[in-house]
Amino acid sequence: MDLLKIIDNFENQFKMKKNIRCLVTGGLGSFGSLLCSALYEEGYQVSILERPELKQITNINQNKYNFYFVDLNDFENVLIACKDIDIVFHCASCFDSNFFEYFNHSYETNVNGTKKLIAACKQTGIKNLIYTSSHNVCFSGESIFMKSESDFDNNPENLKDSYSKSKCIAENYILEQSHNESMKTCAIRAGVIWGQNDKHFRKFMKASLLGFHFSTPKNIQWDWIYIRDLVKSHIKAAHVLLYTMDPSINISKETEESIIKYRDEWNKKKQLVVGNAFFIGTPDEAYSKWNNTLEKLNYKQLNIQTFYYFWLFIGMFCELLFYISLPYYDMTKTWIYISFYESKKMVTSHTFSNKKWMNVFPDFQYEGDTKKSIEDTSLYWKEESERMKKELDSHLKFIYYIMFFTMLFVSILI
Repeated sequence: MDLLKIIDNFENQFKMKKNIRCLVTGGLGSFGSLLCSALYEEGYQVSILERPELKQITNINQNKYNFYFVDLNDFENVLIACKDIDIVFHCASCFDSNFFEYFNHSYETNVNGTKKLIAACKQTGIKNLIYTSSHNVCFSGESIFMKSESDFDNNPENLKDSYSKSKCIAENYILEQSHNESMKTCAIRAGVIWGQNDKHFRKFMKASLLGFHFSTPKNIQWDWIYIRDLVKSHIKAAHVLLYTMDPSINISKETEESIIKYRDEWNKKKQLVVGNAFFIGTPDEAYSKWNNTLEKLNYKQLNIQTFYYFWLFIGMFCELLFYISLPYYDMTKTWIYISFYESKKMVTSHTFSNKKWMNVFPDFQYEGDTKKSIEDTSLYWKEESERMKKELDSHLKFIYYIMFFTMLFVSILI
């Protein structure tokens, strides 16, 4: 029998025990919700841990999943959610990317919450965890061109904002659990996520509905990851962490040698995954994926060629308004808010090599590089754009125009 057929037959029967029980933190987010859906289709029993305030607004079929609406820092309830779980997908994070770090919710969630989750995993006997990390853990504000994981020392003190620092500390802590052999963990560092329900493109789309079309010089490149490719990467990594060969399985002599060879290769793959972080994504021009989607939607806007200091000013301007209005209103809840750090990223190249990931998973195919991904994304946003148009009534449009042109005028003067 051909080796590939043997492997396929073997994996279909023994790769994973049925009804794997998983816990997804942040399972109602833009990425988490798609991951939960894919895991359910794979046959997992899915539990979701989310913030208590989302309990009333969930539109996910609650018959498919078990829900735990608790804060990550609520250890006793996190402990309950972790009971009888085989693997955790830790997708939850708090984005608090302010230049002035004394207002810092991200550390409380991303670091303290992660430590409590790990403690709960250890107490309930969970051995497997996959962390949804970010390339931000290696981005200090300077241009990066196709660097690999080994080019960075993972020192949070080198990072400029609270979100990146907290994600880096959390990633280091999670990977340490594999180094001391208490758990099997890995981290997947996502690039700029694009696709259905992309929270960043939602801002971009609303700006487009107001008539603006942003672009940057063609030499600015970002690392992009299609949201469904990110989902697929998590499931691939989970298979490696969970899959073990049952030594009691009876194998005929004619296939024994091939199976042993395959088992050894699989164990080697597991060693490469456990305790490691991976960049995953492909480089392309800044805004390219978003602009391709807008073209499919036949949007025609005023094209604004942005420049470096324009975005830096907008970031500082928004953060200044944020701190002035903080006693009365949280500006981060509005789509127009952008932090200083986010604005700098938009005009700075940052691309990373995915060779380490591809060496472990050479058969991994990026769907984001296909026309179908653009078409599927455009179809989703066509429906969403109708809802957003209703949100942007004439009064709001007037306010946004005034704010935008004020920032543009002042940035030109500076």
